[in-house]
Amino acid sequence: MSIKLSICIPTYNRATFLGEALDSVIRQATDEVEIVVSDNASTDHTEALVREYQERFPRIRYHKNPENLGADRNFLKVVELGEGEYCWLLGSDDALAEGAIAAMLPLLGDADVYLMDRTNMSFAMDQTLVAHERFLGAAPGTTYDCRNVIELRNYFRDALHIGSFFSYISALVVRRRAWQAQPVIDELIGSAWIHAARIFQMMQAGARVHYIGRPLVLNRTGNDSFHAAVGFTRRRLIDLDYPRVARTVFVDRPELANEVTKICLL
Repeated sequence: MSIKLSICIPTYNRATFLGEALDSVIRQATDEVEIVVSDNASTDHTEALVREYQERFPRIRYHKNPENLGADRNFLKVVELGEGEYCWLLGSDDALAEGAIAAMLPLLGDADVYLMDRTNMSFAMDQTLVAHERFLGAAPGTTYDCRNVIELRNYFRDALHIGSFFSYISALVVRRRAWQAQPVIDELIGSAWIHAARIFQMMQAGARVHYIGRPLVLNRTGNDSFHAAVGFTRRRLIDLDYPRVARTVFVDRPELANEVTKICLL
């Protein structure tokens, strides 16, 4: 059977959490689903962990970069490695909710980008903090045809916060062919938002964006790798760099970038 959905996990030194992410996929995966792990030259026991999981679930493909490419290039790499028609980007410290794959598979085919909501969990993933965090102020099942400028603007109008603009990778499923068709914007490498830029590019090219409106992913709170790597102040500056990402892609549509700026300032 051909692969319909690749669960694409970019990771770096997350062996402590990666097993939970893998378990959440394996216990609900069908023959249409594979797992792809792109390891950004981890120095912990990530490789050994994944090799153990491969013995249990042969449809795990593991790639280790010879050197750390940076988060942005690893995001791009993991989708490049996928073989499915669609790729679900999953943070290596997050997990799929029960029944998430069964809910997702029937939806695939009509849109190029799927955005879901999330459940915010405690750091230990043993307590629910927010059962359903919504990303758009639109009805579940709303689809935006971005070839229509009004619908494209409506998407930005319906945004509730930065997650509406694809900042949270675990809430994203993309049609791999449409994603791969977009060129890399070199000036945005290092922004930490290349995945959002890529979806903005897809929207600019006329993608259909489907808002699922259901919390199909579990977000481990209190484990922001950017905080650990660059500190709180730099992390906030990374968020405030979001309007530049939008301006770079939507160069002819400043009103869209302005909407992103408003959300970031909130």
